Amino acid sequence: MLPDGRVLLATGDNLPAGTDGRSAPQDEAGHAGKLLLVDPEDGSLTVAAKGLRNVQRLQIAGTAAGPVVLFGDIGGAVAEEVNALPLADLLDTSEIENFGWGRAADGNAREGSFYISPGVPLGTDAAAIARAPAGEDGFLQAVAEIGRSDPGLAFALSGPVASDVSFDGIGMLFADLVSGELFATTGGLTDTGQDVFSVSLVDEDGTPVTLLDLSARGSRTDPRFFLFADGGAGVLIESSATYYRLTEVTGYSEVPLPAGLPLLGCALGLLYRRRR
Repeated sequence: MLPDGRVLLATGDNLPAGTDGRSAPQDEAGHAGKLLLVDPEDGSLTVAAKGLRNVQRLQIAGTAAGPVVLFGDIGGAVAEEVNALPLADLLDTSEIENFGWGRAADGNAREGSFYISPGVPLGTDAAAIARAPAGEDGFLQAVAEIGRSDPGLAFALSGPVASDVSFDGIGMLFADLVSGELFATTGGLTDTGQDVFSVSLVDEDGTPVTLLDLSARGSRTDPRFFLFADGGAGVLIESSATYYRLTEVTGYSEVPLPAGLPLLGCALGLLYRRRR
């Protein structure tokens, strides 16, 4: 629920992975691939942002400059996006914010900082064909992006979550839905083009553990991030129906992300505590 009583709703592009989104996410007359403002009094919808594929976890976070909307966008070809924008910009619908997914008026489809090919059902999966120029006019840039270390493996963004209670150096924390690998940004919530850092997880005794270790499945994690009532960060593991409190800790050495990911970073420490 937003301060003005409306509800912020995200919609996907209604297409399978491997396409460029086609035209729907860029069509301001339609509701696919959008952030929508919904008036619960009469059910009316207003398009606030376009160019989205599969939004994950909307969060409104407070900053010195005012509230900011945070969310992830699962990629269809090459890059997962972590996005943010001031809530005031989203509510000002005189200009619809554009995150670039789908084939735009200039003929290009964008995912992260890449132009991508059309993809199936035209014969082959969408793929990166060129780097988009930084700071393209009319398109919002991602706070961070992360790719797949192995194109043959499933990878999908879960999160992000921001918490002044749980985190000091971490700006936003997010994960891979499948493997449970943890990642983070360390800059301001709306700073674009940030490095992505790998995050190590330990239990209360300092013993290394992974989210996959906490899963009831051996091959998939499905972590879902949330905030406790006190503003602390938590994660729910779907398969085991357990949830945990997360707290940033220090003292971990520099470790790069796996080769093949677009951005490299150092390891940060994260402590988990089980909540019953």
